[in-house]
Amino acid sequence: MPAPDPAERLSQVLDAMVSIGSGPGPDLHTTLSHIVQTAARVVDCRYAALGVLADDADGADERGLKEFVTAGMSPEQIARIDRFPDGTHGLLAAVLRADEPLRLPDLTLDARFEGFPARHPPMHSFLGIPVRVGGELFGNLYLTEKRTAPGFTDEDVRVIRILATEAGIAIGNARLREAARIRERWIDGSAAVTTALLAGDPGNALDVVAEQARRLAGAAAGLVLLPTRLPGDPGGPGGAGGPGG
Repeated sequence: MPAPDPAERLSQVLDAMVSIGSGPGPDLHTTLSHIVQTAARVVDCRYAALGVLADDADGADERGLKEFVTAGMSPEQIARIDRFPDGTHGLLAAVLRADEPLRLPDLTLDARFEGFPARHPPMHSFLGIPVRVGGELFGNLYLTEKRTAPGFTDEDVRVIRILATEAGIAIGNARLREAARIRERWIDGSAAVTTALLAGDPGNALDVVAEQARRLAGAAAGLVLLPTRLPGDPGGPGGAGGPGG
């Protein structure tokens, strides 16, 4: 398959930017998946992934990856892979530490390459580019197995840099939408609990508390555990049969 001419490539890039900017899904993961698929299509590579940087909960200087969002592998292929790299060592750690794109004609020949996990598909040509959200590193976009050339070109690097910038904006917007949905759920939950408490039915109020907690946590079930004896009950703390009664 011949490489597209400059005019066709420009059209592809503009279409990809519009697609990333206007086509995010209902949640962050769907947005990330859309970004990865779009990047793979524009540079015509077999595999692509977006490695999401782990949260800096403990202030560590070096963080690994907490999630991989992939394109080009079936769910069955993904399930067969023993593990995905965590980005704390090897080639992916070098990409995380770098502030510039990393392009390799064959990643397996790089001294930092430490091998693939069991049942991982073979990969050779490689391009890694950082994705930033609001100026902070969010993760890296990885592309492998260029179809129309032995390796990724200077033009590919320029194109993916543009898409990485657009991806950062789309990810930031997706985060804002998720935060707004969470705030809305909290407001709805608080209103439901307050209404139930004012109704004067303790049993129903506890049911509402359990259901709203389950909903906010995205859990399969919600429970409210009560002490076997409440203050003031006979034999309970402060009751007639308890200490001081």
